[in-house]
Amino acid sequence: MLASDFTVKRVCRVIGINRSGFYKWRRRRMTPTERQKRRLEDIELFREYHGMYPTHGYRWLRAKIELDLGIRYSDNYAQRVCRYAGIRSISKRFKKYKSSDRWKTYPNLLFADLSITSPLQVVVSDMTAFKVGTAYYELTLYMDLFNNEIAAYALSEKRGDRQTYIDGLDGIIGRKKASGDLTTVLHTDQGTVYASKNFNELAQLNGILHSMSRAGTPPTTAGWRQSTAGSRKSCSMIST
Repeated sequence: MLASDFTVKRVCRVIGINRSGFYKWRRRRMTPTERQKRRLEDIELFREYHGMYPTHGYRWLRAKIELDLGIRYSDNYAQRVCRYAGIRSISKRFKKYKSSDRWKTYPNLLFADLSITSPLQVVVSDMTAFKVGTAYYELTLYMDLFNNEIAAYALSEKRGDRQTYIDGLDGIIGRKKASGDLTTVLHTDQGTVYASKNFNELAQLNGILHSMSRAGTPPTTAGWRQSTAGSRKSCSMIST
């Protein structure tokens, strides 16, 4: 055994620490306090949840544990526990599509001034997410720029539900058919559903022209100038 050749006194002298300090450290390790025990239990709990949700950070893990088990932690404590445990969120890697894909991008048809003289001539769409209590919702809206009316919408409790976009588009198609033969311009951002093949095939089959803002510019953040002269309403979008 090396203990006979390297005594505690000798090792402490070599590494420059007090021998009594070493024994105090060993005693703390052998008999951990209740606080240390709770921290070890919390570390194992966060490791378990990190194994189930590796892409989420300490704030989301803390909230999920509180939701599932009713155990409350502060954000600062959750961050310390994750640091002690070596927990780091794993970033998602998204597939990068080529810009040449004809199903991905469409020209901005509202870049120049455009007179809007009838309903459903120009419709803009976007999605938003919100919570009511602990319930999560995603809402896709279709707004008619002729009178700023919500022409169609779809609501879902599922995160990332693509069907809300299609359901809202079906609502626009139904109103368009009831209004007679007219061409509708649908303006959106470059979200994955708006740029998908199924969405655009459905739009094209029903006489809807797709218009897109440039990447990273959703339609709801564009600046709109509206004026009314008699019964005519004009609207133009300034690309940001």
